[in-house]
Formats: sequence, C-alpha cells, structure tokens
Amino acid sequence: PRGFYLAAFAALYLPVRFALDTLRVADARYVGLTPAQWVAMLGMIAWPFVVIRNPRLRLAVGGAIVLFGAVACHVGRS
Repeated sequence: PRGFYLAAFAALYLPVRFALDTLRVADARYVGLTPAQWVAMLGMIAWPFVVIRNPRLRLAVGGAIVLFGAVACHVGRS
C-alpha cells in the first residue's frame, strides 16, 4: 500500500533513535531531551494517528514489525 515504507521506517527507526540519543553527551538538552529526541517523540506520537487512517497500511506495517521482531529474536539466538 501507498506509504508503507515510510510508515514502517518510522515505526522501526524512531524508538531506536530516541534510545540511542540518550548516549550523546555533548548535545544541547531542552527539558532533559535533545532536539532529536523531541522530534522522535513527536513522530512516535503522530505515527499511530497516521497509520490508523489507512486500514491496509495498518495491517502491512503491523506485519512488518512482527517480522522484524522475529528476525531480531532469531539473530539474537545464533
């Protein structure tokens, strides 16, 4: 469906970016978060509303997240 890759990328990238940005030491912080964390948080808040508007996209992105999780678990075992 249209917009699948963008929605899947946002679902997989934004939480990782938010978490990894906590390791940055020299960045400016506003209310305890870096600017990249603020953008990632806004994206994570907006993402469900965008995906809910398109049921086909919701199903496709949900499947991609489950598949990514299964692959990550399998690689972690090896």
